Amino acid sequence: MLMYRYLLSVIAGMMVMLQLSAQQTIKGKIIGKNTKEPVAGASIQCSDTACRCGCTANNSGEFQLHFKDCKGHIVTGIGFLGA
Repeated sequence: MLMYRYLLSVIAGMMVMLQLSAQQTIKGKIIGKNTKEPVAGASIQCSDTACRCGCTANNSGEFQLHFKDCKGHIVTGIGFLGA
């Protein structure tokens, strides 16, 4: 029984490591094009409609997005026009 628990914990640990290794992270700061000021509350999302990853910039415009297979990203903010 002890060997079974040990083997189960090793397998669970390996699964967690595989999930973490498959994940990527983007860190950055969103600033206004003209003002060069941080854009607090900007939304950063994956451009793939099937993906549901996303995050929001903090008061300093900084963000950290965790994703798996995103090919592109969309940034939106209230009061800002798209390019």
